[in-house]
Amino acid sequence: MDLSIQTALEEKADLICTSEPNKGKCKERAWFADEDGDAAISVRNHRIGISGKGKGQERVDQFLEDLRQDIRRNGGRNIVLTGDLNGRSGVWGDRVENRRGEKILEWVALCGLLEEWRVLEEATLSDHRAIAFDIKEEEEEPRMEAEERWRFKGRKEEQMLDKVGEEEEWLKAQDADRVVERIREVCREIAPGVRRQRARQDVYWWNAELAERRRECVRLRREWSRKKRRSNVEHQEVLAAYGRYREEKRAFKKAISGEKRRKWKELVAELEEDPWGRAYTIVVKNLRLAGPEKLERNIENNVMSQLFPQQTPVRWAEYADEGMSEITKEELTFVMGRMKMGKAPGPDGLTAEIWLAIAKRHPDIMIKMYNRLLREGRFPRPWKMAKVVLLRKPGKEGMDPACFRPICLLDTAGKIFESLLAERIKKHVDEKGGIKENQYGFVSGKSTIDAVQDVVGRARTAKEGTWRTREWCSIVLLDVKNAFNSVSWQRIHDQLANWNMPPYIMKVLGSYFTERRIKGSMGTELEMTSGVPQGSCLGPLIWNIQYNELCALPLGDGAALIAYADDVCVVCSAKEEDQLIRVVNETLERIVSWMRDAGLELALHKTDAILVKGRRTWQGGQFRIGNVPISITIEAKYLGVWLDSNLSFSKHIQEAAGKAERAANALVRLMPNVGGPGMAKRKIIAASAQSIMLYGAEIWATATEVDSYRQRLASVQRRILLRVVAAYKTVAEDVVQVLAGVPPIDLLAKERQDVYKHGIIKKEAKETTMRIWQRRWRTGTTGEWTRRLIKDVKKWTSRKHGTVGYRLTQWLTGHGSFGAYRRKIGKSETATCYHCDRGQDDTAEHTLFRCPARLAARDRVERKLRRIIHMDNIVDVMLEGEEQWKTISEWIEGIMKEKEEEEWRREGRRL
Repeated sequence: MDLSIQTALEEKADLICTSEPNKGKCKERAWFADEDGDAAISVRNHRIGISGKGKGQERVDQFLEDLRQDIRRNGGRNIVLTGDLNGRSGVWGDRVENRRGEKILEWVALCGLLEEWRVLEEATLSDHRAIAFDIKEEEEEPRMEAEERWRFKGRKEEQMLDKVGEEEEWLKAQDADRVVERIREVCREIAPGVRRQRARQDVYWWNAELAERRRECVRLRREWSRKKRRSNVEHQEVLAAYGRYREEKRAFKKAISGEKRRKWKELVAELEEDPWGRAYTIVVKNLRLAGPEKLERNIENNVMSQLFPQQTPVRWAEYADEGMSEITKEELTFVMGRMKMGKAPGPDGLTAEIWLAIAKRHPDIMIKMYNRLLREGRFPRPWKMAKVVLLRKPGKEGMDPACFRPICLLDTAGKIFESLLAERIKKHVDEKGGIKENQYGFVSGKSTIDAVQDVVGRARTAKEGTWRTREWCSIVLLDVKNAFNSVSWQRIHDQLANWNMPPYIMKVLGSYFTERRIKGSMGTELEMTSGVPQGSCLGPLIWNIQYNELCALPLGDGAALIAYADDVCVVCSAKEEDQLIRVVNETLERIVSWMRDAGLELALHKTDAILVKGRRTWQGGQFRIGNVPISITIEAKYLGVWLDSNLSFSKHIQEAAGKAERAANALVRLMPNVGGPGMAKRKIIAASAQSIMLYGAEIWATATEVDSYRQRLASVQRRILLRVVAAYKTVAEDVVQVLAGVPPIDLLAKERQDVYKHGIIKKEAKETTMRIWQRRWRTGTTGEWTRRLIKDVKKWTSRKHGTVGYRLTQWLTGHGSFGAYRRKIGKSETATCYHCDRGQDDTAEHTLFRCPARLAARDRVERKLRRIIHMDNIVDVMLEGEEQWKTISEWIEGIMKEKEEEEWRREGRRL
């Protein structure tokens, strides 16, 4: 299957379909398989393929008729249908024809399927050859012109700045359009723009030698085929030709496997320099993370039309430039300091790095440009053109617009102007009272964790107390349909006016919300007449301003509204069931009424209610929005945290552990026991999986007091830490945690919670974690040998020198090339040391301190260190300094390597 991907890259194929695939490969991101693993497809350009397979000996007539009906139900267009149908016909090169083949031919003609196809000559390493076919679309897809972008460093950046400086006076007198265009011209003069259209890339292990071997394989197969067809060729000659082909095919397959191992080893070794290098990129792709998709023109048009609904254009009132104060150098410096570098630029191709360099060297050019725009009350038209990238939402399939999240790529110069305006608007809003406290989205100093904590805190308060004082409590999660793109510009204008925004800002915003356009990657271009652009700098603030009225809605007793951007959660509590139903329904009615006035709509089928348990059995009352009942569920996800009716967070821990486990399974490929990145880089890589588990720990940390929850998280942490220290899989979790210097996952969660909820200083929280960890280590029951060596966890984990690896870890854990350990796991019949006549067990202690065969090596180390080394002080000596660590670790690693080689010789394995 790997070779088929390389062939597809060379053929520029959009789709690969295969039957009876390698089931292990089907788990990778490149492939999608059916439930039974009988068929698989790889979509190379993110279009959608459908695979179906008939089972058993069902009648071919019925099966083909069912397929035809499926095609008709799906519109009969834009469908790729492939199958291993087991029909025989001379049309596809068979020497005989059967009834199944005849039926398939009739069906193909009836459905009007493709006629042009060819069998590829390239070797496939399977018993079948690949078939390539072309599908001609009725409407030729437009070829998008590649966009330019520039990224300068060092000398090139200096050349660009010098050239801009030569024209500084002229640039300061020009309007924004001319300034931007001239800077683009300068960039072209310095270096050609990097084109976004990329050349085909081979799979990471492909090279010229493999390509030559494939050609030889094809040549020998052709030779065998020719001899087989000729009647005057001896049978023995045909067999000899087949034998040569088979041997070359086997050698080709072996060469691919060898090249994969060699190249992967190289990529993994490069992680020591760059932990986020190509190897990391390859394994992360297998986690099936969402990315931009290339859609057909008509599908893109449909998705964008529904995501960006058309409303009646709004003409803003005329405003003067009263109260305007010019933008200062300090304002520009502050805004540029907060710009995120490394982000994709807008249509003009000028990155944030380029504008930052100009702001530092020639700030007056930008200050003059932006002040001119302020005076004119104008937002340039090119900055209002957004390139839309459609990102598929996690877990969403199909072409429904709700499956996509649009991101708008805007020109960086326009985003800088937006940021300058946003800072002034924010200051004005704060002076007028600010955004309501129950809005947690897009607010400095607030996060999703704060919003979830507010919800959980209110629910816990209602649940706590005695049977008499507890209240019924419900958590209702509301979903607003396409909120950011649907909000009315008229409403935005009215809300800004209600805040008495300065006239000069209203004048610029009037231009900002006029003649906006969006453009898709396949050429779809639409006018934007509502919403705030996702990806803009002004959008989040403007959203909060117009949503502030909802956050300020007067609600009845026992009801609270919590907002994070457009996500709304309603928490209601009451003494009696009927009273709770009334409070919830009245609150929801007020929210729906406000939404209606704002031009927004709730997705009622996505609205869930969780009934928090704490009082008598619920008698079956129903929450409603109008006449539509709301489903009551025992668990639902809110801002990335699973909430449940018991507030136990059991579902969240299971989901987080599962997600982290999938990440760990991919990341362990980057950390082989021998070779690969060093321990420091391994810990960085491992932290990415661990961070998945710890999201929201500030809320759910106390749930780890349940042993089964703690063990689930600890098992995932252990799996990734085994590779950090290159340990055998039999090593206990508390041992790998100490060797890696990573505290137990439940203590890390509790540490986060202490810092967040109780305001404990991080340093103090870490000291508390260390004390509990040390106590656990001292009283633990596993890893006795390691506990004897490492007595002080803090001293071990806080060292500034020394790392552990495969062979040192073996000795520190006692799990490795030791007779006693190998006998314990059933790999050896005896635990006795082969060098000793007294029948002593071969253990880690015996190997270094008792075995006569290792005595000379120990003497050399002791003379070098001028110390007597024994079991009780060896780790303390290592911790004294880098030289001591290096000397002892090299001694141990040398002995462990000798033991491995002795073991291999005894077992007859190659060294």
